[in-house]
Amino acid sequence: MLADTLGSCFVDLAKQGEFEEDEVDAFNIPVYITSPSEIEEAIRRNGCFDIEILEILPKETSPINGLTAKDASVHIRAITEGLIEEKFGPKLLDKLFHLYTQKLEDTYLDLLSGEAISLFVALKRKTNL
Repeated sequence: MLADTLGSCFVDLAKQGEFEEDEVDAFNIPVYITSPSEIEEAIRRNGCFDIEILEILPKETSPINGLTAKDASVHIRAITEGLIEEKFGPKLLDKLFHLYTQKLEDTYLDLLSGEAISLFVALKRKTNL
């Protein structure tokens, strides 16, 4: 949902003439959400750590529950700003994320009511390496 909302902001700004829609169509933010078993397998393949705890947290304890729409917008900006600035330049960022925050405020309760997985992983470095 966060990515879909950001995408709709890009489309809105393209319609306002900030840039061409073709630029939006050609822009991609690579995101891959791993499953808990994929995380576990990656840690085991690495071989440097033992998994002390790996648990899926109940939705009620998810870190996203304490965030406001503005907080979520700031987090997504921190993650994506470099990619966006490289493609579209720095002038667009404030306008894009102002619009993004507004849209998130309209849909944030829907986001919180959706499915969310938060993982808690505690690792212990292996000493026999």
